[in-house]
Amino acid sequence: MINTSAYMFGDIICFMVAFIVSVRASKQFKVLLDERFFFEVVLAAIILIISDIISGTVNGIVLPGFRTINIFASGLYLFELCFIGNVWLVYVDYKLNRQTKSAFKKRVAIYSLPSLVMLVLIIFSQKTHIIYYVDEQNVYHRGEDFILHIVFSFVYIFYASFISLKEAVKEKNKLVRRDKRALSSFAFASFFCGMLQLFVPTLSFTVVGITISILLVYLNVQTKQIFIDSLTGINNRRQLNIYIESILENRKNKSAYLLMMDVDRFKSINDTFGHLEGDIALIKVAEILTRVCNKANDFVARYGGDEFAIVALRNSDYDIELLKKDIQRMIDAENLSSGKEYDLSLSIGSAKIFVEKDTFESAITKADKQLYLIKQGKSRVKL
Repeated sequence: MINTSAYMFGDIICFMVAFIVSVRASKQFKVLLDERFFFEVVLAAIILIISDIISGTVNGIVLPGFRTINIFASGLYLFELCFIGNVWLVYVDYKLNRQTKSAFKKRVAIYSLPSLVMLVLIIFSQKTHIIYYVDEQNVYHRGEDFILHIVFSFVYIFYASFISLKEAVKEKNKLVRRDKRALSSFAFASFFCGMLQLFVPTLSFTVVGITISILLVYLNVQTKQIFIDSLTGINNRRQLNIYIESILENRKNKSAYLLMMDVDRFKSINDTFGHLEGDIALIKVAEILTRVCNKANDFVARYGGDEFAIVALRNSDYDIELLKKDIQRMIDAENLSSGKEYDLSLSIGSAKIFVEKDTFESAITKADKQLYLIKQGKSRVKL
């Protein structure tokens, strides 16, 4: 009775945590498509916990219909445990490959195959006893090849961790590399608690591990939303402030430059083609600036509206001009291939940051003045 009570108590606490996360996530993650996949992970976890509570409640009670309920709830629990890993892998894949999504649907179909195999095994398991079965006294038992379920469930999570760590090693941008490493964190608590459940089945270690993992990922996502622009997915003005302050505090930094830029004729794009197309234009500019900045680990942010900022550690004004030309080449290529009825174009002002005397405000002011002069026609970089 003590173990059963502890099992139920753990499940109920985990359900409350997962439910709160799902409610908050449903409101906060409507903007970012990739986070909707995380929301599906949370919903799958809620179904997992509910099925675990139901099977734990009716298990061993011989009353009409209870054995059928136990068979269904136990099978659903086992499938959801595998399915959570499936959805988590889809979430990680989308996060890592949001710039190259052409083959994403094919990969999702491939990822679903182990889950479908497990579903078939579970459906016929009551007869074959391969994964699980519920005896005539309504008592749940692990099947003869229950280990297959463990392998199928954790291969998803381990593969997701593998590809996220692999991409993190190749990533040059420190902030992006940190985010990719964080994606691998889901495996640790889930695997550790899953192993405990394997040897101590009388306590809900697996549900606790998955709930902890979901909570950690949610907190990480929520923290990112504080510092990430919701439309473009790059750093926002607050993160720009923090980054420049860190530059000013570290006097060992080599020469740093701040580039302030805005999209030329952006109001015309909005007025002519609609605000949705305007958003697409901003997203495309952010993607191009990110690709350029990743080459030298430069910091890129959306300052607000159609304004963007780059902080680049360079030795001379000449190096900054090369950076501007690199941006121009990338946008020229985009304009040639996009097929849009308008061309993207940026005006860019730049200013050197002096760590001895500058502040965030003075650095912004200097770069803004240069941007203003360029907007007046003295110099222009067309994208």
